[in-house]
Amino acid sequence: MRTMRWAVPGPAAVTVWLLVTVVAPLVSFEFTHLWEEDQDATPAAMWALASTPLVAFLTAVPAARRPGARAVLVLVGATVSGWVLLAVALAGWSWIVPLDGDLDVFAVAAPAAVLSVVGALPGYGVGRLLPAPTRRPVLGYVLGPVVAVVGAVLAPYVLGLGAEDSTATYPFTGGYGGGDEPAVLPAAGRYAILGYDTAPLRPDCRVSGPGVGARRADPVTARPADYEGSADSGVTWVATFAVPEPGSYTVTCGGDWGFTVGDLPRVRGAVGSVIHWPLAVLLLLGALPGLAIVANTVRRRRRDPVPATT
Repeated sequence: MRTMRWAVPGPAAVTVWLLVTVVAPLVSFEFTHLWEEDQDATPAAMWALASTPLVAFLTAVPAARRPGARAVLVLVGATVSGWVLLAVALAGWSWIVPLDGDLDVFAVAAPAAVLSVVGALPGYGVGRLLPAPTRRPVLGYVLGPVVAVVGAVLAPYVLGLGAEDSTATYPFTGGYGGGDEPAVLPAAGRYAILGYDTAPLRPDCRVSGPGVGARRADPVTARPADYEGSADSGVTWVATFAVPEPGSYTVTCGGDWGFTVGDLPRVRGAVGSVIHWPLAVLLLLGALPGLAIVANTVRRRRRDPVPATT
């Protein structure tokens, strides 16, 4: 006898939710606005609102296909899932990637209460109309690795966009020098190396001066860009370094590209720390949705004689 289960979103539904609520607003803003414009929090959160009925629909369809599925468990579970993921998205835009402006939570949450139901009802109907699965799921073994690779590739880029949009202050060009001239730094502390145009992904920048002996600067893993310059080219935050005292420092970076030294950009929220994490960790974060799809497929094949498709 099968145990009745509430409908909960699977990894595939969560992956779609991430694409709509995180990737889409950041990438679309990057390609539709000038470099000097800041993204506002409420329009970005509207993408999360748009995902609410989609999440409810994608949660209800496979749940309704299960043998013995009960309408109340499917509809309530799918509806609540849409609300929960919307709350997570709003928390993300508030604390992880906080954008400009005040987030109007009511403007997003109020219609979500209806839209989640609007998505769950047709999802249940479609699920009941579809034939019951007749074979064990295998699609996750194909879809999962593809999602993992795409997510790993996108993660540093999307995090860089999030840090760019969450930057409260950033230095203007011509700060403290660098390149062909020494960088005259006014105080001890950390400073940024800002690259122009075609700065390499992993620059080999070194700093020497009072109390510092040819120390390698720390590359920024997920690099915010488009800080200034022109509408066609901007400055990219490529590395950071620390000095123990004020003075004149020599900063060299291999390759034929220009750079300057300035104060650290101030990035709000948790993304300001995440962009400095090791590349392997960021790649793993991006790959997690795809890995979860594979793991969920394995679990369902072991659990159910004939489980629902992914």
